[in-house]
Amino acid sequence: MHLEYVPENDIPWCFHYLGLTAILGGIVALAGVGLYPFTELSTVAFGTIATVVFGLSAVVHTVHTRRNEIGSNVQLDE
Repeated sequence: MHLEYVPENDIPWCFHYLGLTAILGGIVALAGVGLYPFTELSTVAFGTIATVVFGLSAVVHTVHTRRNEIGSNVQLDE
């Protein structure tokens, strides 16, 4: 069982990843309609950007989740 403390002002991670997907999808759409400077991005460059963005988000998500696990040594807001 996995228990986690979720602060009141915390944004659900699903919304975070949905937002990243919307931003990266928007870049693809802008490149698709031929809008400069997005047309200058190669497939490899865009793939690298997307991988780094989602990789960094996953690292932050992992650290955030571990800090908020019930039973960890983190002080909770009361």
